[in-house]
Amino acid sequence: MRTVLQEVVADIDDEASEIVLLIHWIGGVHTELRLPKWRRGQRNANSADVIAAIRQLVLIAYDDLIAGILNRNVSAKLTPSGAA
Repeated sequence: MRTVLQEVVADIDDEASEIVLLIHWIGGVHTELRLPKWRRGQRNANSADVIAAIRQLVLIAYDDLIAGILNRNVSAKLTPSGAA
């Protein structure tokens, strides 16, 4: 399998309460990805936010990394149907 990512730089935008990922692709293209930043104990993230974040993460990360991110950041548990 060929490597398509050169580097991923993560930063936090506290004003927007977002995690900013700058993806450097092999070949020189750059992509900025913004994900909602959930705070510990925060309960206002709805399942649509979680699903949107997962759809973005599957483009750049393996399942074990996504699972770790969800375990640390998602307060609601998802059912197989995607509902909270």
